[in-house]
Amino acid sequence: MATREELSAQASACNDAASYAALAKQAAAEPADLDYAKELLAKGESNCSFPAHYVSVAEGYVAIGDNAKAADLYDEAANACFDAKEKAETGYSIAKCLGDRDKGRALLEEAIAETTNTTELLSYAGYVQDALQDNALANKLFSKVTANCKSIADYQKLATDIKNSGNSTTALMVFKKAAPSSSETADVVTFAKGLKDLFGDDKEVAATLADAESNCMFPAQFVLAGGFMNLLGDKDKAEDLLEQGKNFAMSGEENLDLATGYASLLGDQATANDMYSVALNEFSGKEDLLKLASAVAANMDDKTIAGKAYDKLASKLNTPSDLAMLAKAVNDNLGD
Repeated sequence: MATREELSAQASACNDAASYAALAKQAAAEPADLDYAKELLAKGESNCSFPAHYVSVAEGYVAIGDNAKAADLYDEAANACFDAKEKAETGYSIAKCLGDRDKGRALLEEAIAETTNTTELLSYAGYVQDALQDNALANKLFSKVTANCKSIADYQKLATDIKNSGNSTTALMVFKKAAPSSSETADVVTFAKGLKDLFGDDKEVAATLADAESNCMFPAQFVLAGGFMNLLGDKDKAEDLLEQGKNFAMSGEENLDLATGYASLLGDQATANDMYSVALNEFSGKEDLLKLASAVAANMDDKTIAGKAYDKLASKLNTPSDLAMLAKAVNDNLGD
């Protein structure tokens, strides 16, 4: 520990409140020389003119156990605050160092209300988390930060920027505001993918997907199965959900989607072939048949059903433009 003599040499070079306060904290460390710490703080106080000056000296008085004097200096700091940043920094120190959360919260709330800059708001989020643990205020702050976020992708971009700045905790809190209703299965999977990509938390991803499962009806089962399979590698869950989906698959569109799930997620081409065949029998429109043929060509080793879909479509076309379109599709997907 530095002695009075050693600190005195440094004190001769001090010319501002912060440097005197820093030395006072050293003097207050064991073995403490509180008298010398007070001398240094008095010199620091005489150099105070801005909020940050008063805050640094106040923190020094807290370090030597004189909270009453610290509170007086914090009042000076609060009264001298001109902009939101000064209010936020003063409020944070009052809550964190002095332990007066109510007074600290009041200043932080003023700062948040006066601020629109995202970077500054995020720094205030760190203050709220560290000094207040106040979820209500944190939510108010994050509502301002995310005011321009309209989609899960918007939230993910913002959360990515926050995480890249070194604040993963805040990034997670921001991204969780994008959590969709559990009944919107496709959105739930998109949200879960964001959790996986950003934070790599498989437990959180699994919980998110499981919450949505109870609301699933086909084709939501297929989407959710894709989520379990691709995000968690949970093939058993994917199989279970696709099997449930088979109980709801009645239309050609539903059989098409489910068949693609069996082929692309599980590699079960036999089951996929059966369901693609059902879709082929159900479809008669141009767009449906083209979609079926493309799906079969993309996901099946045996392209027979794709060829049958094109044959079925050919019997319904008679204009040169439609026939040219069909020829291009056959060539692109089957190389025929």
